[in-house]
Amino acid sequence: MTLPQLKLRQQLRVLLFSVGSIGLIAFVLVIGYRLIYAGLDGMLTPLEKLPVVITRLGKGDFKQRSRDAVRTDEIAQLAAAFNRIADQLEKMMNENRSLSISWN
Repeated sequence: MTLPQLKLRQQLRVLLFSVGSIGLIAFVLVIGYRLIYAGLDGMLTPLEKLPVVITRLGKGDFKQRSRDAVRTDEIAQLAAAFNRIADQLEKMMNENRSLSISWN
């Protein structure tokens, strides 16, 4: 092989290595994005549901509870606290109804 052919071959190797590296980096970024999105979606979905449950509770539906209290993170702690408050409200409302009925 001649010197220009060797230089061309080496430049081609460098180019292919660069393109391969860029492709690999792009692949890793896409996979990373998908994993982060899936994780955030799993964390945010319960937070999106909680205002709906709270609104229904505020409208008098005292049977509403958060189903996310079974998780093991801060969102579960929030959901469990909400459920305790809902239990106490439901108990107080039932006691209030009982007193109202007994007075009549």
